[in-house]
Amino acid sequence: MSAATGGFGRMVSLELLSAERYTGIEDRVGDVERVRKELQVVIDALPTQIHPDERTLYLNAILYDLEDREDAAWPQWPEDVYVLALTCIRYLGRNPVGSTTLLTPAHLSTIIHHTSLPFPPPASPFSHPSPSPASPPAIESLRIMANLLVLHPSGRNAFAKAGGVKAMSLALAGKDSQGVLLEGDTNVLDGPDRVFLLARLAFLGTVDRPDAVGPMVDTGGIVESLSYHLTRLAPTDANQMAIGELLKVVMNVLQYYKAKPSGSGSEEWSEKLDPLLAPILNLFHSIPTPTLAPPLSTTLHALFSIPFLPRLLPTWHAIPEPPSPASSTSSVRSLINKISNLSSSGSNKRNSLMASRSNSSLNAEDTGLGLSGSGLGPPTSQSHGRVRTLSGRSTSGPPSPADNTRQAKAPATIMDTSAFPLKVLKALEGWFDAYIPYPEVPDEIDEKIMVDEVLPPVLLLLAAAAAGSPEFRKVFKEQLLPQELDRSVAAGPLEKRRGMLGYILRLMHSSTHFATRNSAGEFLWSVCESDATTLTAEIGYGNAAGFLFQKGITAPPSGKIQDIPDSSSSSSNPSPTPSTPLSEPSQRHPISGLSEPLPSSADVPMTPDEKLREAERLFVLFERMEKNPVIRLTPEDPAHPGPGRGKGVKEMMAQKLASGEMEAQDAADEAEEMVEQERRDKRDEAEVERDMERYRIRMRKLERREKGPGVMKKAAPAAAETKGDAEVQERVEGGPETIAAAEAGEPKQP
Repeated sequence: MSAATGGFGRMVSLELLSAERYTGIEDRVGDVERVRKELQVVIDALPTQIHPDERTLYLNAILYDLEDREDAAWPQWPEDVYVLALTCIRYLGRNPVGSTTLLTPAHLSTIIHHTSLPFPPPASPFSHPSPSPASPPAIESLRIMANLLVLHPSGRNAFAKAGGVKAMSLALAGKDSQGVLLEGDTNVLDGPDRVFLLARLAFLGTVDRPDAVGPMVDTGGIVESLSYHLTRLAPTDANQMAIGELLKVVMNVLQYYKAKPSGSGSEEWSEKLDPLLAPILNLFHSIPTPTLAPPLSTTLHALFSIPFLPRLLPTWHAIPEPPSPASSTSSVRSLINKISNLSSSGSNKRNSLMASRSNSSLNAEDTGLGLSGSGLGPPTSQSHGRVRTLSGRSTSGPPSPADNTRQAKAPATIMDTSAFPLKVLKALEGWFDAYIPYPEVPDEIDEKIMVDEVLPPVLLLLAAAAAGSPEFRKVFKEQLLPQELDRSVAAGPLEKRRGMLGYILRLMHSSTHFATRNSAGEFLWSVCESDATTLTAEIGYGNAAGFLFQKGITAPPSGKIQDIPDSSSSSSNPSPTPSTPLSEPSQRHPISGLSEPLPSSADVPMTPDEKLREAERLFVLFERMEKNPVIRLTPEDPAHPGPGRGKGVKEMMAQKLASGEMEAQDAADEAEEMVEQERRDKRDEAEVERDMERYRIRMRKLERREKGPGVMKKAAPAAAETKGDAEVQERVEGGPETIAAAEAGEPKQP
């Protein structure tokens, strides 16, 4: 006896169970009621009521009764006792302490026998048939095996050595040990519970076992089986666990199966894996709620391993065709016609229909498929479901290759290049609104939110989509960086705004979530066509400097020359839309990415053609002035013609043009303008260098803070580096005046 504290402080005595209560039953075949009672006691007991040594004795005794022997007890038990014994094994095996006896070859073989998995048949002459694959005993045995492989990693090797990987490939394909399709109702064979357990075993059998994946793909047909189940299972709550396990198997297959080296240096992707993309994408588009939670998050993780190859882009761009109202109307109409035909039939047809239904129900009972598991009958082979009629086939002839492969009807698809990126962006925005709502920053959220585990796979998937598909990249550009984006200073900095662009830029400034920060930068890098100049022009060098520094681009990227629309030409075709601050001519600030007004037309230098046209207009004006006696600039004296007469403006301008004086003046103006432009460029470069020095100082301080006490061992270098940082900081904080003085060769003012 042992004592435990119950509710309200009272002491409750718990009885320690002993395996002698079960092993003491002399006739465990005939005394079924006592066996049932003792098994139920073990199932209802608390874990602390069974000592590890007693747990081992219980497992040995029950598994002895479940062995495939001639005098075994389990073939004589009713199905409820048979299932109860397996459930007792599962409950006892939940605790890894005291359950290692399950790993012995004899016990492992016993469990495999009751799972009805397509292992090679035993050579024992006293072998009893295994239960049907979808029967309650087989499902319970699969649960035992799944728990065993989860709790005991060493059991995975034993399972694989016994042929478990090949057996799982055959089981997922719906075949027996001979590779022949099982006959029966697919709704029973491919139920969500059984598919979940089969996928769990396949996943555990391939974890950290790359060698096991190759045979499954090459000869086991695992790709076709996974495509079949993913296409067949709808994304409902009842199927969610099965879909999740299937996607885990998909990720193992995509991770471990590599194409044979071709010598071209291309990506290691095999065409044998191409059929997996369509069912996963159909599943992605069929999930109604776009949230970063299973099964959508698991689907995105599986898609992350599939490349955007040119031959796969049509599949990436396709979505399931939505059902049309006409098809639903026609189906309802056909159903009404069938009902009317049945109602107009005679009594003979009704009798034949009832007879056929009764025959089909009898056949279902014979095969064990008509049993729901709730009705418990006498200890017959039919009630046990041990007649493996599912593994047999018609004796009319060998099956054809087409009959030996299951195929689910894939939905019709249409092309929509915006569906995939928009849905992923919507899911991301929903996650941001829930966990990092505006105006919070990623570095200030709760540490329990695993940002670096949730966001990097999704962001890297979007980066690969933008890099591999121009159509996807265009959609991302329109959503994040549209042409009509408000870049005015009044709207605030880009990194402090609402919406996806603000979220992504704030992630790029994170100093704690390094994986997420780099993934966000890679996403915008791909959206901007992997061009540093484009990235800087879109989000500003202040937002892009950290990411570019990580990629080894330490200097500011060179600018791009873009055509600015001429205001004079645009005024000739006025738009009916009223002018707004966004429609006025502007240029972007290189640091912030915001717009600033262009210089006025008086400050813009004239082109040679404009100068020529202006000179022609001036000559015409001067000629008119000379011909007008009222406003004539120089008086004419007819009585004294000759050299003493005053010169007109036209003559003076002609002399200056001939002497080159006007060209010299133009050259002087251009030189002055170039000096002014160089001064502005130096000021901008100094500002950028100052920002870069501040960033380098911040990064070095952050690295020293992460190293911790280990830095003390290098005191002298650290002191020198700190002194250098102080000098750099002093130089940086000097401001534009200090930089301008340094450029002019003047000493810095204190």
